Amino acid sequence: MFHVVIVGPAEVPDALVDQIDQNTADIATNAGGISSNDTDIATNAANITANDADIATNAGGIASNDADIGVNATAIAALGGGVHPVALASDVNGDLPVGNLNGGTGASATTFWRGDATWATPSGGGGISSEVTYYPTVSCRDSLTGLSGSWWTPLSAVSADPFCANTGLNFRMNGRLNYANAAPAHIATLVITLPTDQTGAIDIRIFWSSSATIGDVEWLVSTVCMGDDDPTNPALNAAQAVVDTAGSAAEDLMITSISSLTQTGCAAGEIMAIEVARDNAGDNDTLGVAASLHGLEVTISR
Repeated sequence: MFHVVIVGPAEVPDALVDQIDQNTADIATNAGGISSNDTDIATNAANITANDADIATNAGGIASNDADIGVNATAIAALGGGVHPVALASDVNGDLPVGNLNGGTGASATTFWRGDATWATPSGGGGISSEVTYYPTVSCRDSLTGLSGSWWTPLSAVSADPFCANTGLNFRMNGRLNYANAAPAHIATLVITLPTDQTGAIDIRIFWSSSATIGDVEWLVSTVCMGDDDPTNPALNAAQAVVDTAGSAAEDLMITSISSLTQTGCAAGEIMAIEVARDNAGDNDTLGVAASLHGLEVTISR
């Protein structure tokens, strides 16, 4: 005998419904996380591939460096080790920086590097060469007779007098031009030629003496130049003056100088006339006796 039981719709408890909803939400959340993880895995795989490429590149660089090291080691072995000189012609490119020599201290366009590891200015000025010549005023052929030196030209009545001191007195500088202590001012002219490559200053030193031991002499030096097709009697440039004091003993040799003679109107290769006068009538000349000019040293800078 059978029993038929008819079951109608039953009511689902609220707690079960809530649990089902929560489970559904969790499943959705987990699905999103799985998707994100998949993306991260793909990104990491790409990074690993890139790293593999970098490793391969670095390996190539290391291999190249190893090859260079091998070449250098072979070269060093060929030299036998130790320290070897550098061949400037083949081992060095470009110029040595000035800063490598004493830090460049003192280096300029007018200095040079010396053997004592310092920068210095050449004698007579940097970056130039100099021609130094001494021109005696008088050549003495015997004890009392003086002849003007071949470069000097005394001028008639106002010229300094050629004179030779008595050789019996053992004068080593016996040839001289005497500039009397009387008006008008006595003069003499030295005639030289300027080098064809002359561009720098012209300096002079004046060698003189006197019988006085007190007082000053004032020398006046004027210049003028003459070139091709120029007049032979041009006007002088303004005089440059220098005052010097008598020696401590009679006939002491005295030396004074003038730097940078006036070169107005002058050019390389021309003749220069250097006129030397004594301003014995001026207030600065207090020597009171004759002044003897022995010679002129001329320094011409190129």
